[in-house]
Amino acid sequence: ATGIAGMYLKDRGWQLARVKNEENKYFAVRKRIEGHPVYIVAITGTEGKREFLSNLNYKLTPYRDSLEEQVHHGYYEMAENIAADRFFQHIASQLKSDEDALLVVTGHSLGGAVSILLGRYLIDEGLVRPEQIEVVTFGAPMMGNAAFIARLGDYPIQAYELEYDIIPEFFQSYSHGYTGKLGQTVVWDSHMPDIAYSHQMMRYLDEAKLRQLHAYGQRKQRESTPGQIYTVLPKIKERFTLSSDVLEGYQWGVIEAQETALKEPVYVDTESKTIEEALHRAKELGYEQVYWTELSFFVKRESQVRNYYVIIEKYVYRTTDGHVLHWAQDICQSGEYSLLVSMIDRVETYGSQAEEEK
Repeated sequence: ATGIAGMYLKDRGWQLARVKNEENKYFAVRKRIEGHPVYIVAITGTEGKREFLSNLNYKLTPYRDSLEEQVHHGYYEMAENIAADRFFQHIASQLKSDEDALLVVTGHSLGGAVSILLGRYLIDEGLVRPEQIEVVTFGAPMMGNAAFIARLGDYPIQAYELEYDIIPEFFQSYSHGYTGKLGQTVVWDSHMPDIAYSHQMMRYLDEAKLRQLHAYGQRKQRESTPGQIYTVLPKIKERFTLSSDVLEGYQWGVIEAQETALKEPVYVDTESKTIEEALHRAKELGYEQVYWTELSFFVKRESQVRNYYVIIEKYVYRTTDGHVLHWAQDICQSGEYSLLVSMIDRVETYGSQAEEEK
């Protein structure tokens, strides 16, 4: 439970736990929302020898002694082990005692396939009620035959795949027993640059965040009430081959991060082209400060998009005389973390620092 995802959840009040023993490896987070517990159980993809061997154990085996439905033996074994795990059984008992408690089971790649099997198993065994659980997967490979897949339409499952991701169809290439596609599957077009193999979780994270930010931007532009903070839609100084959709995502990512860090609704100026225009507009509306951000995108070589990075320059101006009250610069590089989410995390930090200095 480390890294950006762990920090993001902790900052928003989630309690995190990591379960790792001889038979299981998963993350669990918990938070009370409107007085009732909400649990998220996240199952990782292939990380080591145990998961690698489970992938290879793809012989079809009966699902709960069914004569028709068959599933991936290795994944099914992992799902049953999690369901029997002591920590997970505590979560199941909480769901039993509180009918308004909710559980989200999610996973990427192998973890997605195990999530689907676990979610259905919990419902079929009567351990949770269907209205208490939701399964969300990313790039999950096939985990059963046509009879098993056909039944999944009756369960609360949502699967996401990226175009050009070959893993969801992997087992169909090696065994005729694996066939069909979940009716609840959404295939996303790829918008983000090719900084990682299409199957990696950071690609799914960026694409999901990009879609959420577009919706956030549309909502902010429809707002009619003035915010407490005056901020200008970030300016793009330099770019390479990033699409307008991606650039817009980065711009609204800055605004969302500012709103989160400052803990105040912001008024977004989408019209001003220069800081002088923004200062004039802000002063007329009665604001004392203007938040101004510039984004620059660079790549060492156009043929190696993996090396692209973003420079974030952040200013806070006083409207009365244009004096710079605060300035900071950050550089985010593609690598271990999703670059889009990493940038948002940096802007949130800057927003908090700017508030402390005022």
